[in-house]
Amino acid sequence: AVNCSVLEEQCYDLLVLGVWAEYGQPDTQSQRYMQPLNNRRVAVFATMGGDPHSSHGEQFKAAILHSLEGNCVELVHLCQGRIDPRELERVLFTSPQWRDDRPVTLEQWTRIAEARNHPNEDDLAEAQERFRSLGMQPA
Repeated sequence: AVNCSVLEEQCYDLLVLGVWAEYGQPDTQSQRYMQPLNNRRVAVFATMGGDPHSSHGEQFKAAILHSLEGNCVELVHLCQGRIDPRELERVLFTSPQWRDDRPVTLEQWTRIAEARNHPNEDDLAEAQERFRSLGMQPA
């Protein structure tokens, strides 16, 4: 999350936030930034270890929207991204279970391996296209 004062924020017509999934919620730092926002135009670029088109992706998107209640959310763009190496280390070396104490399945290990390659060029091109729909141009 960007460390920005309220006065600086008021200078912008649209705030574009980058967040990542932390157990299905926006990461703690981003939540602290989003909490005081009110009546602002906001767009979000978010990464998650899982498939953004899955039910987990829908739940993450809903959590982002909930964190931004009271604002005009123009866009939430989800894409797959790397899983926090600290979490992977915990799973690999501490216990073969996620936070909810379920064993990690072969499907999850496959997803973890795939997530290491994201966001990739295709993900970023898709994000650019979606943000262009808001009238934004890449720098």
